[in-house]
Amino acid sequence: MKYLILILLLSSCRTASFHFDKFQKKGGKITCEGDTVIREITTTIKGQDGRIDTIINRVPYVEYLTRWQTKYKYKLQRDSIEVIKYETKYKYKTNKVEVRSKSRWWIWLIVGAVVGFVARRLLKV
Repeated sequence: MKYLILILLLSSCRTASFHFDKFQKKGGKITCEGDTVIREITTTIKGQDGRIDTIINRVPYVEYLTRWQTKYKYKLQRDSIEVIKYETKYKYKTNKVEVRSKSRWWIWLIVGAVVGFVARRLLKV
């Protein structure tokens, strides 16, 4: 009895093409737009004289992607943009740190303290 149920479950599985054909028969339409890819078709012809010719045709080919493939493709693009943003931000910060390290603000602090100290001594007298 167990084997009979198992056989019925496994035999009832259909292929993806069956479900796609059923979808089209019921009036379903593909709403996603495909990406146009240029595909090269190489044809090799061997003549009677022994000469081999190769013909390369470039044909536009529409490649349809499933919903999950499209999501994955856009996720890769988004991640690569985030990496570029991070690298740019890091480069900007490192350049800014180098500029700050060259400034001499502490010299002006010491000069101001000395001038203030001298002025205080002179004004008390």
